[in-house]
Amino acid sequence: DPATAYSDYYTLSAQQKAKAQANSQTKTLELDGQQIVAQVTSNAGRTLVVFGDKAQATATYNVGGVTVNAPATMSVTTINAGLKALNINNQISEVSYFMTQAQMLKKS
Repeated sequence: DPATAYSDYYTLSAQQKAKAQANSQTKTLELDGQQIVAQVTSNAGRTLVVFGDKAQATATYNVGGVTVNAPATMSVTTINAGLKALNINNQISEVSYFMTQAQMLKKS
């Protein structure tokens, strides 16, 4: 029945949207004495963590299925403390941090 086929498609689509929304959360963390908003989105085995305001100049770090967007001025220690506070076990290595910082300096 064609009507059922379309109905199934829209039902599935609505379920996927609800699931995607359920996998997104925002928390306010206290890091280095500052209140920082962290948004965590998980989808298809990948996790995106955004620290602070997206409008700021951000640096992007990738580690084991986790992509982290953080203000360019945020230290690796603060980023890792934030990940730990969010119960994310992955940590950004200092080598990865400094390589990303160096790439950003080249672009500016």
